[in-house]
Amino acid sequence: MHVLLIGAGGFLGRHLAAALVAAGHTVTGTGRRDGPPPGHAVQHWRRLELTAAGRAADWPALLDGVDAVVYAAGLLRERRRGEFDAIHGRAPIALAGAAAASAGVRRIVLISALGAGEAVDAGFLGSRVAAERALLALAPGVGVVLRPSLVYGVDGRSTGWLRRLALLPLTPLPGDGRQPLQPLHVADLCTAVARLLQADAPVPPGGIIEAVGPAPLTLRTYLAALRHGLGLPAAPVLPVPVGLLRLAARWLAPWRAQPLCPETLTLLLRGNTGDPAALTALLDRPPRPVPAFAAGEHQSAERAESAAGLAAGLARAALAL
Repeated sequence: MHVLLIGAGGFLGRHLAAALVAAGHTVTGTGRRDGPPPGHAVQHWRRLELTAAGRAADWPALLDGVDAVVYAAGLLRERRRGEFDAIHGRAPIALAGAAAASAGVRRIVLISALGAGEAVDAGFLGSRVAAERALLALAPGVGVVLRPSLVYGVDGRSTGWLRRLALLPLTPLPGDGRQPLQPLHVADLCTAVARLLQADAPVPPGGIIEAVGPAPLTLRTYLAALRHGLGLPAAPVLPVPVGLLRLAARWLAPWRAQPLCPETLTLLLRGNTGDPAALTALLDRPPRPVPAFAAGEHQSAERAESAAGLAAGLARAALAL
C-alpha cells in the first residue's frame, strides 16, 4: 500500500515510518522540514504546514495515489495560540473530509490521545475531540481512532525525562506518586497501526481503540521499574506538594526544552488508563508489560546517556536561577 504519514518527523512518526516500510508499504512522509531527517525510513517526502491545511481543498494533491493515511501529528504544548485547534482539529477534519471523498483511500488512522473522549477543555485533549467525531462520521468503516496512553521509547522526550528522574538518589513524585498510568511500548503502537492497514484487522464497533499497556500501575511503580532497568537499586521517594508543582510548571512553561508545563502536569495528575482488550485483539497478543521493556538490554550505555541528560538539565536549571 501507499501510505501517507502525517507528522512523520516526530518521535512517533519516525518509528511508524520504519515499521510501515518494514511491513512492505511505500510511505510518503510529511513535516515542516524541506526533507526527511537523516536516516529516516520514508521513501518520499512532502513539506506540509498543518496550520495552513485546514480546508478539504488543501488535501487532494497529497492524497493522489494514496491507499491509506496515518495522522500522527500532535503537540503537547502550543508554540503559538491556536495551534492545538489547527493541528489536532482543523487539519485532521479537513483531511478526513478529503480522504473520505477519495475512492482510493481504504483506511484512515487518526492517532489521538487517551482521555480525549472525556475532555471538557479545549487544550491538548479537548482539541482532539472534534477530529475524532468528524473522522468516524465522515468515513465509517474506513476511519479508526487510536488513543495511546503514555508511550515508552528510549528516544522519546517524555521517556528520557522520566528515566532521568529515575536516576536521582531521591525519586521526586507529585504527592504520593500514586497517579495511575498504563504505558505502551512504541513498538506495540506501531505494530497496531500496521495491523490496521490489513483488510482483516479487527476494529471494534465505534472505531475507537484504547492503545494502552496490559495493566495499570502507579507513577511511583513505573519510575521504580525504569530505575531497576537502568541497573540501580531502589531509591527513597521525595513527595512534592502538588501546589508547588503547579507553580513550578507555570514558571518553567516558557522553557520548551523541558517537559514540565501546566498541560503535562494536568495530564499526569488526572491519570492515564484504559481497556487493553481491543488492542490485544488487534495485536493477537497482550501488549508487552512495563517490566519487559524497562529492563534495558544495554544498561550501562542507557544509564550513561540518561546521566548525561540529567547533568545537562541540572546545569540549565542552575543557569536559570
